[in-house]
Amino acid sequence: KLTGENAAAPQLVKVGCDKAKAEEILDNIPEIKERQIVTRDDCVEITVHCDSDIREKLSKAFVGADVPLYMLKTATPTLEEIFLKIISGETDMNVSETSDRKVEQTETADISEENRGDEE
Repeated sequence: KLTGENAAAPQLVKVGCDKAKAEEILDNIPEIKERQIVTRDDCVEITVHCDSDIREKLSKAFVGADVPLYMLKTATPTLEEIFLKIISGETDMNVSETSDRKVEQTETADISEENRGDEE
């Protein structure tokens, strides 16, 4: 089982059925808090929001209903989404973590400069 940040990340599903069939299957998974369903030409794309990783349940539900499962993965935020969370203050990073990173970067730069002097 997955834990950590990705456990509560949205799960993306692409299946080969119509919207009504997808909704019927999703209605039987109580862990789902929210869902968005988009109909494409030959499939349905679903974004599922819940508190835990339910990919296994999603897989069993669709395959058990004899629905082709084309894709099933945990969504990863884009660089833009991460940036927007940071500037809006929706991040767990505190000031000391940021300071530690700056110190580590400075120490790495100092070591690199020392090594260059040895090569001459």
